[in-house]
Amino acid sequence: MAQEAIARAAVAALLGATTLLASGAAGAVDLDPFGRVDLRYHGWFVFDDDFEGAARSEDLISRPESRVRLGLRLPSSPEGMEAEVSVVTGDPSVLATQWQPLGALDDPRTISLERAWFGARPDVLPELRVRLGRAPIPWARTGLLWEPQVTLPGLWVDYTHDDPQDPDALRVRVNGGLAYLIADGPNIRDESTLLGAQVAAELPMGSGRLEVALGYFDLSGATFVGQAIGREEAVVAQRPAGFTSNTTDSDAEDAEAELSQRLVEDGLASDFNLISLDGQVTLDLLEHMPLSLRAHVTWNVGASGPGGDQALGLLGGVGLGELERPGRGRVRVHYLRIAADAALDLLNREHYGTNVEGVEVTGDLVVAQGWTIGFVSLYSWQVEPALRGLGDGRGEPIPGDPSSLRTLVNTGYAF
Repeated sequence: MAQEAIARAAVAALLGATTLLASGAAGAVDLDPFGRVDLRYHGWFVFDDDFEGAARSEDLISRPESRVRLGLRLPSSPEGMEAEVSVVTGDPSVLATQWQPLGALDDPRTISLERAWFGARPDVLPELRVRLGRAPIPWARTGLLWEPQVTLPGLWVDYTHDDPQDPDALRVRVNGGLAYLIADGPNIRDESTLLGAQVAAELPMGSGRLEVALGYFDLSGATFVGQAIGREEAVVAQRPAGFTSNTTDSDAEDAEAELSQRLVEDGLASDFNLISLDGQVTLDLLEHMPLSLRAHVTWNVGASGPGGDQALGLLGGVGLGELERPGRGRVRVHYLRIAADAALDLLNREHYGTNVEGVEVTGDLVVAQGWTIGFVSLYSWQVEPALRGLGDGRGEPIPGDPSSLRTLVNTGYAF
């Protein structure tokens, strides 16, 4: 079966990465240890919650949290081989975040394998990079679809074409991959894979630049993903176990039924065949304070059933500043609207989810080499009040669920 083949490939990748790292340790190749320690306060507050059945602030997450990552990397060798192994804190069934309550290190699930891959850059085509194993998905930088920290086991191919001798040349990157999605569900009985490809281009324009990325991503087994969430084998970010804001087939018929049971019986209503177009213009208007304008549109052509008219995701905004060296900072303001089935809730940014509309403000500052501080604040409300939104414990909010403010204040040190 495909699951067994991918499992064998993942084991082979782990063994291959370990072998390469060991050979690097024994030979003349330098190994690069790396790590990062992060602390943050996660606050989630509900407004206008004075009607019966509404989610309330005390039901939602407000707490200090931590994340620790440690790893070892073998940079590209003269033979074109490379590898990486790392571990991270957090529950491995939560694919979209590794944050956990501060002081939860006594939980046996608190440390898990984050990355284990080995790769090659062929001599005949050095622009090509192939990786096998558990690695960051190559499209994990677009805000409407992926949490940037997501790693999945699979096969990843990346091709980059540019001219280092010409700073005004067009830079093109093509990447694709096939991943086994629910890699950490201990009792998952069905298969679900994610196939995707993206073409990105970057073109200098005087003192600025234009970046555009077009991608298509195809999830097979969306029903099985919903069933895994309902069985609590996969957890959606910071939501209660068994909860997702994606729709189920019974949403329109039995809105009062318990969500986890509906997911186990019916899975998700929509397939997820996602088209993504992301563009950004950066203009160097002020020294060390570039201005960026960004727009991102996603469309789920597989949306159906109760989620049939919940397929569109939009993000637009402006940013000022950059983070290239200590003392630099950046502020961004985004408007976003993500319909319930415009993205897969399981892999989307933890503070976005789906069925959400709002305004996001972020700020970051590089205090010193490796040390950053920042915040993210999202004031939001539901796109479709009749569907699921914030969630109140294991229940569901009633139509007209109130607006909320979600704030993340964090500091981290990377080495």
